Amino acid sequence: MQDLLGRLNILPDPTVSVCILDTGINNGLPLLSPIIPDGSCHTVFEKWGKDDSSGHGTLMAGIAAYGDLLEKLTSQNPVIIGHTLESAKIFQPNDQKEPELWGDITSQGISLAEINAPNKKRILCCAITAQDHSGKGKPSSWSGAIDQIISGANDDNKRLFFSMCRKYSERNR
Repeated sequence: MQDLLGRLNILPDPTVSVCILDTGINNGLPLLSPIIPDGSCHTVFEKWGKDDSSGHGTLMAGIAAYGDLLEKLTSQNPVIIGHTLESAKIFQPNDQKEPELWGDITSQGISLAEINAPNKKRILCCAITAQDHSGKGKPSSWSGAIDQIISGANDDNKRLFFSMCRKYSERNR
């Protein structure tokens, strides 16, 4: 890890940010702290805190920052980071909100990041998905809200949005 940190070249004042919409990010970890400052960590509900109690958002941040970390650790090449990270905690496993609220909660998380750094070019990465597929292919209020957010229907601000989930089990931990 120390070797990788020594080869890390973070471009000054990056204009692009990847905003992870998930369970928060533990940004004090040595490989993440240079890329995501405390001021870039947000939470929709203050009682949740900004930290990642499940580890999922932090894992997603590692992927968004480094891609294949094993490759970076075993190489001797410089690692150039030309973007920064942001965190918007929109999910707390032990305090789940009603599905009808997920779209609004997601919108609030995005707004927190946009208000904090309005001039960033932002890539929105939703790293959580619904477990319940009872809609049988019909759009949900959550997917409708995401459609409105990315299309700019309400504010003429189109956004780049993608979903990236890492499924893990006890065997993979």
